[in-house]
Amino acid sequence: MTMLVSTLGTAPDPAAPPPPAASAEAAHAAALAAGADAVVTATRNTPRWLMNRNGRGTAWGEINRALLAAADAARERENPGALIVGAVGPVHREGIDRVVPEAELEAAHAEAALMVAGAVDAILVDGAETAAEAVVAARAALATGKPVWVGLRPRFDEGRELFCGTPVEEAVARLGCLPVKAILVTGVSAAAARTALETLKERPDVPLGALPDAGAPDGAATRPDDFAAEVEAMLAAGARLVGGGVGVGPKHLAALRAMLDARR
Repeated sequence: MTMLVSTLGTAPDPAAPPPPAASAEAAHAAALAAGADAVVTATRNTPRWLMNRNGRGTAWGEINRALLAAADAARERENPGALIVGAVGPVHREGIDRVVPEAELEAAHAEAALMVAGAVDAILVDGAETAAEAVVAARAALATGKPVWVGLRPRFDEGRELFCGTPVEEAVARLGCLPVKAILVTGVSAAAARTALETLKERPDVPLGALPDAGAPDGAATRPDDFAAEVEAMLAAGARLVGGGVGVGPKHLAALRAMLDARR
């Protein structure tokens, strides 16, 4: 069975203020009403280190608890059987040098995973741009006892390499020793997501997924029906968890739901 996953409610820009809890709840409710099986919490861009940098660190715990509660409230209202997946984003330094020491990665990911773990059914460590961070983040999330999904971020229009240049296959191989429940391709074009999945589809040991963007970052969003057709091609490439990222709205999710139901 293929799972439809929603990331509605998460601001794509880490520098943007966190969404109000009411807005996040409305986004999750709209996604569930459109047929999503799982909603990803709007906590990807709210770790303490990032909120400190953005001048909101004193409200870190309060904001995260409110965003987690928003997902739960939407689930109770729209679909009590849906999954809530807690999002933990990548760790970046300011400036051109994006390399973060492993000890710093471990501390940041452990804190973020613990923040979401008590309120979710699974954890998505999302947007990993290096194999090293993917492994560190997955270990931190696994330590909470929750099922863990890992989201890898390849180059936007390429798909065979992570943003840092590491081959996607190498990153997945390094995750092979960890009991993660799924590996997803996120934050890329549909074409790049399909390329990455084609590269990995010979690995039957872990379910694969894709949450591509609906269109280019600076362009118009892909039409819902066209997006559904792009995602359907990913099913043939091995995806078992699908959804979307930037540019995806309730109409896109509804189109995906209709496509998935028609394939049953």
